[in-house]
Amino acid sequence: KDDEVDSAVRKTADAFGRIDMVINNAQASVTGVNLEDQSVDDVMVAVDSGFLASFRYMRAAYPYLKETQGTVVNFASQAGLIGNSGMVGYNAAKEANRALTRTAAREWAKDNITVNTIIPGMRTEGSKEFFETNPEHYKHSLANIPLGRLGDPEKDVGALVVFLASEGAHYITGDTFNIDGGRVLRP
Repeated sequence: KDDEVDSAVRKTADAFGRIDMVINNAQASVTGVNLEDQSVDDVMVAVDSGFLASFRYMRAAYPYLKETQGTVVNFASQAGLIGNSGMVGYNAAKEANRALTRTAAREWAKDNITVNTIIPGMRTEGSKEFFETNPEHYKHSLANIPLGRLGDPEKDVGALVVFLASEGAHYITGDTFNIDGGRVLRP
């Protein structure tokens, strides 16, 4: 909700004196239901908690980011790129984050704010549980990753986030970075 987001951003700025970076990562969704059986409410779970949440936080943080010439990193998903079955809301919301990134990168360049997207392919607590109960899917997943492993959230993804927040990356904006061991190779 707008007022909750505005309050969170204001409290963060008050506590730290500034906002240098916004990272939009979390999202809920209804999965495992094919498109023809999804309701609009099901899809809106992902759109509201993903795309619209990213939009709201970016909009609320904009004055602070303008002041610090800050950085935004939005997270998308391989699922959105390849269109995973049973995930229409999730897929759409994650791809909408990429469009939001490109739009903000173009519009906010005048303020020297950079905006980029990361598409991670990594192990998480959720994937660990899933792969433990679906070992064949784990083998299949690894077989489709040229580097032969799932990424590490801190070493593989965290390092790029830190770089994107650095002065050395302040000429990079509007781009999407796949950190997936080569799973989704695209031009």
